[in-house]
This record gives sequence, structure tokens and C-alpha cells, in this order.
Amino acid sequence: MHISEVNSADYSDSRLESMSDVLDSVDIKSGVSALFNAVITPFAEHKDWNMLAEWNANSIIGAFQRHYEQCVASSDKTRDLMQNAIREDVGNEISQLNVDKLIFRRDAQELNIKRAEMILDALKLTYEVAFEKKYVPKSKQSTALDKSKEIKQYNIARLKQALGQE
Repeated sequence: MHISEVNSADYSDSRLESMSDVLDSVDIKSGVSALFNAVITPFAEHKDWNMLAEWNANSIIGAFQRHYEQCVASSDKTRDLMQNAIREDVGNEISQLNVDKLIFRRDAQELNIKRAEMILDALKLTYEVAFEKKYVPKSKQSTALDKSKEIKQYNIARLKQALGQE
């Protein structure tokens, strides 16, 4: 890298096009399937591992959900900066560099949001195949009270089985 490349930022459309080309060339569905097929599905198919496999899948999806949410929040901040730049321009011209930087940033963030959505969609679809049920985010799953009732029933059944009272 030359020193001139370090001193001048590249906010060009060609850079965005290159980013878009990479996004279009990656087979996210295959990558997510490979991850699930190697790390989640073999355990999901086994009754003794199923719950842990589902927790692992939920963790992975949750991480990418948070990533998506952060991408959206970052994009919102950039849009706010753009609005502020318009409001704060009181006769002084907004510099061309600042305009280029903000527009590039917004466009790059839109690509990142698209990427995050593609990954999330692929993860949720693969989850549905692995667990034969629709993915439901933790916040929308049954409440702790429902879970505690299930756990109580499960524990009672275990004790009865251990005592031969089935």
C-alpha cells in the first residue's frame, strides 16, 4: 500500500459495486447449511442431544440477530448524521468529502443490512429443517412459568421411572 492510498479515502461507487459483487457471489445458504450439518443437525437428530443442539442453534441465530439489529442502528445513526449535516449547513457549503463519506457509509451499511438479513433468513430456514419447527426468538417463546411447569412434570416422571412406578 502506498502512502498516498493511506492519506486518501476511497468513497467511490466502484468500491460499493465491488462489495455488492462479493455479496452476490457468496452462497450464504450453503455456508449456513454446512455449519448446521456439521455442528447442529447431527445432535438435533439424537434425543439425548436435541435440547443442547437447539440451544446452540438459538445462540448462533441470536448472535446474528444482534448483528442485524446493530447494523440497522448504525444505519439509523448515519441517516441522522445526514439530516444534521443538512440542518447545520447555514450558508457554509458541506464539504464534498463529508458528503461522499456519508453517502458511502449509508450505502455500505445498506449492503451490510442486506447481508445480515440473508444470513438470518438462511439460519432460520435451516433451523426449521433441522428441528422440524419454526424458529421462535427466545423473547417470544413460552414464559418461564410455562417452562417451570414442564420441568416439574419432567422431573416427576423421572423420579417415578427411577422408582419403577411408570
